[in-house]
Amino acid sequence: MTTNILLQLLGLFLAIIGMVGLVRTRHFVKIVDEIEHSPFDMFLLSILRTVVGLVFVLGHNAWSGTLEILVSSFGWLILATGIVGLLFPEQVLKHIPAFSKHPMRVRSWLMISFVAGVALAMLGFGLVG
Repeated sequence: MTTNILLQLLGLFLAIIGMVGLVRTRHFVKIVDEIEHSPFDMFLLSILRTVVGLVFVLGHNAWSGTLEILVSSFGWLILATGIVGLLFPEQVLKHIPAFSKHPMRVRSWLMISFVAGVALAMLGFGLVG
């Protein structure tokens, strides 16, 4: 997979999640809160993260330029969070209330997701730098 396609994919995904979460913050917080009470949901999310991380790592493990390093780092980070969620689900679930019980913290992360997503998508589509 090429760097630009993965930047587009990552960017659009983060921008969409950020935008939807900002528009429907209560719904988003409720979903995150429900994950706290569902080890099965946590398990499925961890499997999904592991698979997506493996796709990134196996399909794009390039460390030659700035954008390549950025994409490869995201892949390894996604893979690592998936594996941590599989190995230590109880510890991960303990940290969810610290996030979901503070709507401003949730909104801040969603805004960061949206802005980072737009920036990554713009890089991927060649609109900047």
